[in-house]
Amino acid sequence: MQGVKLSYRVAGQGSMKVLFIHGALGSSMAWVFQLRMAEEEGFEALAPDLPGHGGSSDLQGEVDIAYLAGLMKSFLEVLGVEEAVVVGHSMGGAIAMTLAAEAPRRVKGLALANTGAKLGVLPEILEGLSRDYRRTVEEVIAPMSFAYTVDKALLEASIAEMMKVPPHVAYRNFKACNAFDFRDRLSEVKVPTLILVGSEDKLTPVKWAEYLHKHIAGSRLVVVEGAGHASMLEKPKEFNEALRSFLRSLEGSK
Repeated sequence: MQGVKLSYRVAGQGSMKVLFIHGALGSSMAWVFQLRMAEEEGFEALAPDLPGHGGSSDLQGEVDIAYLAGLMKSFLEVLGVEEAVVVGHSMGGAIAMTLAAEAPRRVKGLALANTGAKLGVLPEILEGLSRDYRRTVEEVIAPMSFAYTVDKALLEASIAEMMKVPPHVAYRNFKACNAFDFRDRLSEVKVPTLILVGSEDKLTPVKWAEYLHKHIAGSRLVVVEGAGHASMLEKPKEFNEALRSFLRSLEGSK
């Protein structure tokens, strides 16, 4: 698959296929609560590890969001999935938007979680990742990724997962995010779209979600109260309720 071996998790069964794309410091484990929902709701969830994450092989050199979107298109093709609902978190949301614009026949609907049309990255994060990876993850990125009320066990487990991402992969991803600007292409997104954001998100704030909502025709915006940047982990019940309602609205649609 474009010279890359991707590992992925599968959950549930059903005619509806849902592709879950994680963010810059994540893996397929980010979707643990949504994979459980797939078993209950009767759809098939596919959650790949992006290159250099989880069990997937790495890439040489730089990557951009367009490349990763092409990789996800190839992933669906290899699995024989003609059409899927695509759920993307943060960087995964950027990939999902690009996939919807570049391969509209493959995308039945979009759920964009904690993301934006332009993903500017704070200089202290980019510089820190290349100089002191652990400190930057523990003292800068992690505190900005969760609401102040986050369960400490979840915070510690999430930091441990972030630290599994090789520093060069994390830096490459954040550079790709920093270069991403889809504002002039949002009109190309013509599929039903759900936009989710945590009310306490400090990395991709509510105003970014509101911008997406304003410029993606017919989109629906859900603010997950009390959640930060990792809304699917912090408030899985509320996140899943919104996603469940969206998926049910797509059943039987062409």
